[in-house]
Amino acid sequence: MATYPFSVIGQALRLIPCSARDLLRAPRTGVCHNKYMSEIMSQRYELLYIIPTTMTEEEAGAVETRMSALITKYGGTVEVTKRLGKLHMAYPIKDQHHGYYVLTYFTADRDSLATIDTNLRIQTEILRYMTVSAPAGSDAKYDLVPFQEVIVETKEEKRAAKRKADAEAKESADSSDDTEKENDDASDKPAKKADKEEA
Repeated sequence: MATYPFSVIGQALRLIPCSARDLLRAPRTGVCHNKYMSEIMSQRYELLYIIPTTMTEEEAGAVETRMSALITKYGGTVEVTKRLGKLHMAYPIKDQHHGYYVLTYFTADRDSLATIDTNLRIQTEILRYMTVSAPAGSDAKYDLVPFQEVIVETKEEKRAAKRKADAEAKESADSSDDTEKENDDASDKPAKKADKEEA
């Protein structure tokens, strides 16, 4: 068995994320107070939230600042905040049809995330939000497409449109028949004049 000097063992023990005492305390408090453990437990997250368009651009910017401050206040570290634009939503939320979409990348541990999530739930300034874990280096470019509303016609509307199309087709057919008769009459007149001149 190899023997190591005390200083090497002490350095190795400092690299262990949590001491036995901290591990025994962790299930009760839910946190390990060792800085190495908190660094290991930190994870990168992606938060997308919608701000109502009843607010001006400046007010929406203030809401973005408050959301970043909320994340920082409860133990997260904000990396990037991007406003993706003002878009039409697929369905109204709280009588709002449009919203400013904002994407925020941040890092936090699980306990901080739970606290952040709880505080986001009670925010009246945002319509909806979603937090998902984001792998490192996942700063993807988003090309959001505005929502295209689908118009669904009822049977009566389809029948009315068909009748209208049939009536227009009949009118165009009648007018083309009248035009053909006029053209036939016009082409017959010179021929009749030529027949009269020959006789």
